[in-house]
Amino acid sequence: MVIEQSFYVRPTLFCSQYHCKVICNASVFVVIDDDRDDIEIFMDACHEIEPSARVLLFEDGNGCLDELPRLNVEPDIIFINVQMPRMSGQQLVQKLKSQIQLAMTPIVVYSTECDDDLLREFKYLGVSEFFQKPNSFHSLKAGLSKILNSVLDGNNCSNSDDFVVMECT
Repeated sequence: MVIEQSFYVRPTLFCSQYHCKVICNASVFVVIDDDRDDIEIFMDACHEIEPSARVLLFEDGNGCLDELPRLNVEPDIIFINVQMPRMSGQQLVQKLKSQIQLAMTPIVVYSTECDDDLLREFKYLGVSEFFQKPNSFHSLKAGLSKILNSVLDGNNCSNSDDFVVMECT
């Protein structure tokens, strides 16, 4: 399905006009976040970094788990917010990692909060990177660019003992 306008496809899935056009060999990013303002800013940054990418957006983990298999796409990267309704970021990471088709997909957790216990927990769960939500669009773009370049170039750390933490203070 090609979506040309920004609107809800289902209550848990929505797309932006410039990301859901079917493009051959385009990267596919999955973003799970319940904050629409954060999503719009995130989408703008993704579009500026990787204009041809398809970005699939879900408002919660349940929506992602229900809809993603039906869409028949293999995401290149999954971005998950920590604090969401109905299912936490930790629970969602565990469920995604248990699905064979997604087990090796790099997962980046992003959150406004950042503490040692949270970082240890996500590292243990097999998350590739932890990205603290920055306060500026420029910082967001710079951080996302580093993450996407690493993942799209095949240098992500999901298969190693490395764990990248960006912007944590």
